[in-house]
Amino acid sequence: MAFFSKKLVLLLLPLQFSLYHTQKGDYMLPVLGFLGSCAAYYWLKPDRTFATLKQLNIVTFLPVSNSNGNCVARTEKDILKILRKREGLIEINSTIYKLSKGIPEEISNITQPVTLFNCGYPSLPQKVNNMAYRAHIFIKAGLIQGPCVVYDYPHDTRKGVNFCQEQDLHVFGCAYNSLIEKNPQAKIILYGICKSATISLLFLAKNSDHNNFENIKAIIAESPLISFRQILKNFGCDNRFSHALVKMFLPNFNLQPTTIFDAQAFPENIPVLIGNLPHDRITTHTDVTSIVNHLTKLNVHVEHFVSNKSHLKHGRLGQDSDFKTKVIEFLQQHQLRF
Repeated sequence: MAFFSKKLVLLLLPLQFSLYHTQKGDYMLPVLGFLGSCAAYYWLKPDRTFATLKQLNIVTFLPVSNSNGNCVARTEKDILKILRKREGLIEINSTIYKLSKGIPEEISNITQPVTLFNCGYPSLPQKVNNMAYRAHIFIKAGLIQGPCVVYDYPHDTRKGVNFCQEQDLHVFGCAYNSLIEKNPQAKIILYGICKSATISLLFLAKNSDHNNFENIKAIIAESPLISFRQILKNFGCDNRFSHALVKMFLPNFNLQPTTIFDAQAFPENIPVLIGNLPHDRITTHTDVTSIVNHLTKLNVHVEHFVSNKSHLKHGRLGQDSDFKTKVIEFLQQHQLRF
């Protein structure tokens, strides 16, 4: 309510300014005041709409035995062209992958594990504005094997960024349910980085009582965060001034978010691998360890990997060869690597 009052005052200031100058006979300034009010309203109005399935820009990577005479992209330049279009054939590690927009009907015949992948906020090369590029990197590195489905978070904009709350959970649910609809027998590996790792854990925790997650066979979570507010605490910025600034620039910011620590239950039959960098200030070692401990209390089988590579930055744990080895061992242990 306090923030609403501040916003109201901010919106009314240009109007008061306009009325004052109208009385003085100046009619240009009221116009500017009106435009200022509109701009302030537009700037402060959050985007709380829920994404449609089409807005998720889902892309599916399907390994195929041959190209059937079609052109296959093999060089980095040609692969980038296919990734921009989000459809075509590319070769990764001597395997040909067919890229399709959405989830194709062919996936209904897949019996091998399917990875549902999202990497949070990726640093993408110019003009490659989708998760397909990062999925390609993870497949090339051997962290993802076999079919892979990737999706975007449409609300990752200044006015809509949601930080693991209702809109983000809705996006994850749409992607997951769409995959299940196409292949009800799918064996799914959830692979998330940063906020997408948190979203997958939070989605299962919030829906553990009334959803059947028998399709999910394992979760790999790189550097899961607790909440955006916890990030502010990690940087010593958890105060009223920073809250006001964040709320102004990111109007969808939630000061009292739901976190994994609110979970009273979690599907116990799903193994979880959580990895982190000990020097990471965004998702600190203390934060990640507390998540691991909470899941353990909920009787979840959790394995915790801590990298010793001090040169790696947040979101780059996958570049640690030891983590790659751990991922392969984890999936083999649960018969999800072929």
